[in-house]
Amino acid sequence: MSNKIKIFVVNLFCIFLLFSILEMVSRSTSQVYQGNLFSWVNFFKEFRNAYPSEFNKELGWIPKKGLWFSNIFWNIDVTILEGGFRSNFPGRNYEIRSDRDQIVAVGDSFTFGGEVSDDQTWPAFLEKIIGMDVVNAGVSVYGIDQIYLRSKKILKEFKRPPKLMIVSFINDNIRRSELRVIYGKNKPFFEKDKSSEEFTLRDEHVFPMEGKQSRLQSILGFSYLFFRVLPRIQPKLFKSEEDIVVHNYGDKVACFLFKDLKKIAQEKNVKLLLLVQGNPAVDEEGDKMSVIIRCAVDNNIKILNLLPKLREIYKDNPALYKRMFVSHMLPIGNRFVAEEIRWFIQEQQLL
Repeated sequence: MSNKIKIFVVNLFCIFLLFSILEMVSRSTSQVYQGNLFSWVNFFKEFRNAYPSEFNKELGWIPKKGLWFSNIFWNIDVTILEGGFRSNFPGRNYEIRSDRDQIVAVGDSFTFGGEVSDDQTWPAFLEKIIGMDVVNAGVSVYGIDQIYLRSKKILKEFKRPPKLMIVSFINDNIRRSELRVIYGKNKPFFEKDKSSEEFTLRDEHVFPMEGKQSRLQSILGFSYLFFRVLPRIQPKLFKSEEDIVVHNYGDKVACFLFKDLKKIAQEKNVKLLLLVQGNPAVDEEGDKMSVIIRCAVDNNIKILNLLPKLREIYKDNPALYKRMFVSHMLPIGNRFVAEEIRWFIQEQQLL
């Protein structure tokens, strides 16, 4: 064997050894990964399928009814009830025909409770704190458009309208409302009319369609290091090839929809609260978020913006931040959100 080949083999072995060490370190030190260090799964695929959903013509998808156990990532219990609502506690059910006073929480995975069990979401903590049923209607990967449609559907179908509807959103929900397809799945969206200031719902394209992985996700997804680290360094490389953008005015769509939702809520005698959440490590209060917040204030829509407080914790108390977040909120973070909501409800006399 020539010296060049020997050097090449040695270098290749050193690279493999270094990568293997980094892979094991990333797995063993991660708060997310709780499985076998040597588990051989495609993380992108498992992450996408962590919460089973089913097709819904009006909304794109909703959580699939049943008891699910998410083992690969978080070792948690997920209980989905009729209507795609998540249970807060074992044996607890929430019915659209209930005569009880209720609060309804609508949003994406930050409301649903990504990475935590049923009784560790902020709607569950809020229910314990205030002693009133809180219906968790959050759905992972929703845009503001879908959040609006689900809120509107709930207000229409509930026998007794909720006392309060809390609509939570993060920065990425704005981007998602600019898409026709996300992660390979069709979703409804709103498009601006050329001849007016109105926005029209486009949902004729919504039919069952399975999401696809990009080639990089298929090949490199077996590495937890690639799954968690590289998307932050080079997000474009790991973006789904199946996202289809239709416009870039998600902030204007959100403003229009929230004003309409306020009108519908008033007709039902339901108080409306907008809640701004997010992970301060990745969520900045960009221009579009500022437009939405300003729109809410100008239209007398109650809004609780938690991003400034969360950003302060992230900068001034890193140890607390790590206890509150992985990518979504951990139980201590969700309890924080519930407490902030409780104080805001009392201060604004929303109940």
